Amino acid sequence: MKLNAKAVITIICLIIGAGSAGCITSGSELAAEQKKNLHLEMMNRELREKSADKSSRISELENRLESCSKRLDGERNKNSRLQSDLSSWNRKEKNLKSKIAEAGQSLKNSKKENRELNFIAKYMAELVLVDNEMLKRHEELLEVVGSLEEVNNFETIIQLIEYTQKTTRELSVLKSRRGEILQRLSY
Repeated sequence: MKLNAKAVITIICLIIGAGSAGCITSGSELAAEQKKNLHLEMMNRELREKSADKSSRISELENRLESCSKRLDGERNKNSRLQSDLSSWNRKEKNLKSKIAEAGQSLKNSKKENRELNFIAKYMAELVLVDNEMLKRHEELLEVVGSLEEVNNFETIIQLIEYTQKTTRELSVLKSRRGEILQRLSY
C-alpha cells in the first residue's frame, strides 16, 4: 500500500502531536511530584529541628535532675549529721539536768545559792525552749527530705531544697544560742 505525501505528513503530525501531549502531561506530573517532594523535605527539616530542640531540652532536664539529685544527697548528709547532733544534744541535756538536780540539792538552804539556782533555772528553761525549737526544725527537715523522694516536679524540689537550707540556717542559729546558754550554765 502506497501512501501519498499528504498522508505521510498527517501521520507524522499525529505522532508528533501525541508525543508533545505526553510530554506536557508528564511535565505537569513531574512539577507536581517535585512540589510534593519539596513539601516533604520541608516537613522533614522541621521535624528534625523539633527533634533536635526536644533532645536539647531533655538533656537540659536530665542535667537539672542530676544537679537536684546531688543537692538531695547533700541534704541527706546534712540530715544525718543533724540526727547525730540531736542525739549528742540529748545526752548532754540529760547530763546537764542531772548536774542541775545535784546542784539544786546543795543550793537549797542559801540565798546566794538560791539566786544561782534561779539563774540556772532561767537558762535551763530557755535551753528547753531552744531544744524544743531545734527538735521541731529537725522534724520539719526530716519531713522535707522524706517528701523530696516522692516529688517529681523540679520547681517543687527546688522549693523544698531552699526550705531545707533556710531551716538548716535556723538550726545553726539555735545551735549557737544553745552553746551560749550552756556556756553561761557552766560558770
